[in-house]
Amino acid sequence: MELKLLHLISKNARRSIIEPASQLKITPKTAAAKIKNLEKRGIISGYRGV
Repeated sequence: MELKLLHLISKNARRSIIEPASQLKITPKTAAAKIKNLEKRGIISGYRGV
């Protein structure tokens, strides 16, 4: 699930957390917790424009 979440936010990291959460059929709170965990583990190190 984390890989799918990474894929969805990599397409557009600035969009609302509600969209990828809905696509993964999880709550926005769960999605936010997963993203925070990925940041804490260093898998997501930041966000930048492309």
